[in-house]
Amino acid sequence: MKNVKTYIGKISEIKKINNSSDGNPRYQFVINGYNGFFSYSFPAKTGVNSMLGYSITNYDGKLVEATLGTHYNSITLDSIKLIED
Repeated sequence: MKNVKTYIGKISEIKKINNSSDGNPRYQFVINGYNGFFSYSFPAKTGVNSMLGYSITNYDGKLVEATLGTHYNSITLDSIKLIED
């Protein structure tokens, strides 16, 4: 994975996309945040055969710290952690 960066924001618009060839779930979602200067919104996907495909729906509407990177020119979730309010 290239260009790996960490973002803080809320997860929204979770949508199920095609399963991997091994049958593991994949999701597309949006992370919305604000870094003090400007707001950002990134569409991203869970990785193929990633365990994050099973847990991403638990973070819907919650503030998270997400590590995103590019994999085959697609923004892909590398890790996610819930931020306590």
